[in-house]
Amino acid sequence: MDSNGTALRESYILGSYITPIGATSNASGIICATGLLMSCDEQSLSWYAAREWCLSYGDGWLYPSVNQLKTIYVNKGEINAILSKTGVTLEGWYWSNQDVSYRNDIAFAVSLSSGESQGNFIKENTFKVRAVRTI
Repeated sequence: MDSNGTALRESYILGSYITPIGATSNASGIICATGLLMSCDEQSLSWYAAREWCLSYGDGWLYPSVNQLKTIYVNKGEINAILSKTGVTLEGWYWSNQDVSYRNDIAFAVSLSSGESQGNFIKENTFKVRAVRTI
């Protein structure tokens, strides 16, 4: 915890090397080789609640796109090596920020188990989500 009693989150640089870096605020995460920072925290939420949760991280944090989630999937092996120390790994379906143009109640999600994306999920369903930002 910091001096204000706020829990600090760990962050890591991910690429050709993995190095822990000290967190000094809630704006920390895992940096993928492509310059994408992913939150260490994840939640299981509806699409609507997931959007609000991602934006609650503050300036620069976003609800991830399909392409950003696929970048995370490509780096999943290295990310899971880090996350496994905490008992968490990237598996299952994760919401993306992309909804389906012809129906307001459906959105895309990406499986971080297989890399597959689908745009046929009802937004009230519960899937995992992680906030992202570019660096």
